[in-house]
Amino acid sequence: MNFHNKLGLLTATLVLTTGLVSASPAALNLFPESSSARIDSFTSYELEVENTGPAKDVYTLSSSSPAEITIAPQKTELEPGESETVNVWFNPRTDRDEGTYTFQLTAESRASGDRFSETGTVEVIKDHQVEVSAEESKTACLGQKAVYTVEVENTGIQPEEFSVTSDFGQLSRNSVNLEDGET
Repeated sequence: MNFHNKLGLLTATLVLTTGLVSASPAALNLFPESSSARIDSFTSYELEVENTGPAKDVYTLSSSSPAEITIAPQKTELEPGESETVNVWFNPRTDRDEGTYTFQLTAESRASGDRFSETGTVEVIKDHQVEVSAEESKTACLGQKAVYTVEVENTGIQPEEFSVTSDFGQLSRNSVNLEDGET
């Protein structure tokens, strides 16, 4: 092989080698790991994304519940050893049941497609509030009925079914379904 052919092969090898993209793993740290949110509100977290590898990389951030979780910014470009803190907000759906839920936050390497995840938890709280009012006491003769009007108002933030009980007498209904703000 002559000098020019060797030089051409070396140049092609260098171009091919420098064209390769190396990926870097990422370490994720969520703070706090657990929080709570009312149905009509949100809770916030901070997610630290650290490039723990040897090369610069771009990470795209996503969640397991995109309808309820907002991440900003959604992409971060990091040098080796560099980290960035992104904001995460969990805003529960209005039809979400009360309880504790887990979710995943994921950083995907643009270079390799590798995915790195962190798990968080959120306690969803419904705002159960009710106001009950009844008429003042009445006087009735023996054998006569005393009829009272009882009002139940849903002062919470979501539709509810309320059970109604009384220590004395009978009620015309034992439960009532009310929209928020309805009486």
